[in-house]
Amino acid sequence: MFKKSKSHRSIRYQLLSVTSVVTVAFVIALIVIDYRREVRHHFAEKQSDLYEEAKTVLPGVVHTREHGNKSVQKFIDSICNRMDVKHSPNHHIIVKIAGDMLQANTHFRASPELLAKFDQASQQTQFEIEAEGNDLLVGRYSEGDVTVIVSEDVASLRSAVIGDELFRVFGIVLMGIAAATIVHLLLVRLVSRPLDALVEKVKSVGQGIYDTPLADFESTELHVLSTEITAMSEAIAYSENDRKSRLKKARDIQQNLLPNDVKIPGVSIAITYNPAEEVGGDYLDILPQSNNRWLVCVADATGHGVPAAMSAAMLKTMLLQASERSDSPAEILSEMNRVFMQVQIFGDFASLILIEIDLAARTLSYANAGHDPAWLMKATGEVLELEATGTLLGIDEDAVWEEEFVDLTEGSRLAISTDGITETFGADDEMFSKERLLSTLRECRNRSLAQTNENARQLVDAHRANGVQTDDVTLLLMEFGAFAPLEKNDSNELDGFISQAFQSPLGRR
Repeated sequence: MFKKSKSHRSIRYQLLSVTSVVTVAFVIALIVIDYRREVRHHFAEKQSDLYEEAKTVLPGVVHTREHGNKSVQKFIDSICNRMDVKHSPNHHIIVKIAGDMLQANTHFRASPELLAKFDQASQQTQFEIEAEGNDLLVGRYSEGDVTVIVSEDVASLRSAVIGDELFRVFGIVLMGIAAATIVHLLLVRLVSRPLDALVEKVKSVGQGIYDTPLADFESTELHVLSTEITAMSEAIAYSENDRKSRLKKARDIQQNLLPNDVKIPGVSIAITYNPAEEVGGDYLDILPQSNNRWLVCVADATGHGVPAAMSAAMLKTMLLQASERSDSPAEILSEMNRVFMQVQIFGDFASLILIEIDLAARTLSYANAGHDPAWLMKATGEVLELEATGTLLGIDEDAVWEEEFVDLTEGSRLAISTDGITETFGADDEMFSKERLLSTLRECRNRSLAQTNENARQLVDAHRANGVQTDDVTLLLMEFGAFAPLEKNDSNELDGFISQAFQSPLGRR
């Protein structure tokens, strides 16, 4: 199962989110605390007002009681009737005289339940009571056997508090927004922007751009981080420049090992050599032998870059040593394989084709260690594929290779490439293929060797399009022109070669 990748949020987002949440929580807490404080303040003021009102009403009650309870009833009704219902809803007055309870009948609020609640409040010194589903605030004043109780609905008080609180809430919210904005701007200036600059610097270093300047930062931590990143960038730049310089030198050495300056009378040569990296594992060489004979080698070591290039350099050394002991391609391959098995790392292999061209005898002999493709294209249009005559180098120390013989005719072309050409992938993941390469070489049969080589290279590049070259690309083309007339001895040698060649499958074609 694939582990789901964790999404990462920027530090700016996280910091601003935290400060916003803290600011909102602080504003909410401040609003709640302020609201409760205002409620207590308003309740205390209203309770004091109710107390003063009860204290003011009591003398009138004492005066009218001399005329009986009916006079007292009219008195408290007249007082309640003058109250503003809109601003003082549920305003109610109850009078207790020597055990008798009288309540105002104005506004139709009088009820036995309300009377019982007020009587209980008068006995227990309560300031808040609940009656008929309403919370009431009570103010009470007593003198002798007379008690006056004045009440008002708590809901109206809370509504008034909320109305006043809205203005304060608006102000608190504005202050919270202003504080959050200031904090956000400071975080962006002091933390977010410097971190963004450091991130961009690190990204540019990852992309190989080392000279991106960094501004000086105000905070100690960011300044230290900036200094270290700059020092790291400079160290990496120095190391990278040194690496590139060494690789350039290695590439120049490898390019100098190519047979670019080899001149063979009557033979045209065209070479394409393009490593996937600075240096590559493809090896190409043309070595002069005695008696107008030439040894042609094309090899492809596993891997890319420096390790493959080292393998290719070892192959050249092995070839030079082995070719001094024998002029047979099969024997040279066996000797190279024996040494290669001694020095290789496990898992390293190489394909290699070795061809000896005898211009005097007009013959070609070869041994092929799993290298593909290679063709000999005759002027008549006939194409001989120089197939593998044994396994890859580095598989078996005791491996042997068969040696095949082919006659050379005027106008023949030898074409050898590495799989970096045939296995080049296009945008549709289709390989260039061996068949397409052979078709290209056939279509260019009437062109010069240099034009054929350039056309093949362009077609491979066009097939790759904007893709990345993932393997070394090598192509060797050789065209054999007019041969010098054979001497009598040469003719006898040729007859002997033809008799020998007819014993091989290619010779019998």
